[in-house]
Amino acid sequence: MNFEINPEEEKFLQVFREFCSKEIQPKVNDAEESGEIPRSHFTKLYDIGYNGLLHKEEYGGSNSSYLNAILTQEILAEYCGSTFFSVGASVGLFGLPISEYGTDEQKKKYLPHVITGKKIGCLAVTEPDAGSDVSALKCTVKKSGNEYILNGQ
Repeated sequence: MNFEINPEEEKFLQVFREFCSKEIQPKVNDAEESGEIPRSHFTKLYDIGYNGLLHKEEYGGSNSSYLNAILTQEILAEYCGSTFFSVGASVGLFGLPISEYGTDEQKKKYLPHVITGKKIGCLAVTEPDAGSDVSALKCTVKKSGNEYILNGQ
């Protein structure tokens, strides 16, 4: 893995920090009090290139390096952890498994909308005795012919 940042990435990080200072930070208190991330954050983060960092260009991403994506995520988390987690869940926890393991049809159907912020993806992992601890899930899935049988709560 290359741990060097090129001048283009360095400029992006600088511009992104300025963006977070101007667009994200002023709305942090309102978001925390209301318990909601402004929907505009999703689209503005797309406009500046954040949402598509780890996604392919053909779906609206920029196919960025992991290092650049991590440094950019660190900046967003510094300004607003809630926005970092919410947008990250949409484009990351929801989007990346589709990007890596989805069919071409699924990628075309979901990724462009999630990357642009027009739709918000989610990840649902909870059970009565597990909460969000995915290692404690007891749910199972088995293929039976052309169907999948899902057992759990």
